[in-house]
Amino acid sequence: MTQEKKAPGKFPLHVRIFIGMGAGILLGLAARLILGEGDALSRLVTGVAQPVGQIFLRIIFMAVVPLVVAVLNSIGVPGEGIVIILGIDRLLDMARTVLNVTGDMTIAACVARLEPRGHTGR
Repeated sequence: MTQEKKAPGKFPLHVRIFIGMGAGILLGLAARLILGEGDALSRLVTGVAQPVGQIFLRIIFMAVVPLVVAVLNSIGVPGEGIVIILGIDRLLDMARTVLNVTGDMTIAACVARLEPRGHTGR
């Protein structure tokens, strides 16, 4: 049996994910310590961290799908069926998003109607 040589510094996928999660926690704590609890932190989170997090989650999803197909093939289940599941999940995800946004807009309109005129929030 021949053993494959691993490239130095190359970690398995699960270790890299764990390192990324730990780095995210440390960066979040550092931002909280440096920027405090005020407006600067909320602008940083909504403007930078949230889009980066969404990109990270999409990359993880793209990496997991081939692994799921390989596992399904190894246990005798046709891996091509995951395409159907992903298609249905996408439709359900869009429906959940529509419901979430509609609920958020409805509550925002109700709160705006209940607030006194000229209220600035401070």
